[in-house]
Amino acid sequence: MALFDRHNSRLGAEKKLLLILERERQAILEGHFDILKSLEAKKEYSLRAFSRCASLPALQNIRDELARNQKMLEAAGRGIESAHKILSRASAGRSSFSTYDAEGNRAVPTSLAKTLERRA
Repeated sequence: MALFDRHNSRLGAEKKLLLILERERQAILEGHFDILKSLEAKKEYSLRAFSRCASLPALQNIRDELARNQKMLEAAGRGIESAHKILSRASAGRSSFSTYDAEGNRAVPTSLAKTLERRA
């Protein structure tokens, strides 16, 4: 009977951990990074419970799921960093004004204020 209880305990811990890892995966895919913080404590607790009674194949399965989520997080981080750089460049470009002449050459006016005519 103890063997059966341990088997059920292992399956329960593995199932819980896989569920948490799937929620984590979905949160990463959907960009809900705020959810990751709340899953962190649950994941750590489930990992501890699972590691006490896990079999080698189950450990390998969990390791693969953890690695997948880690790669996804790293890719998301690179994407966010890239988007930040693009947005920074775009906002930096807004401070200058340029036009193009009839031949397609870029022309940057030295000062708009000097060319405007003021009339009362």
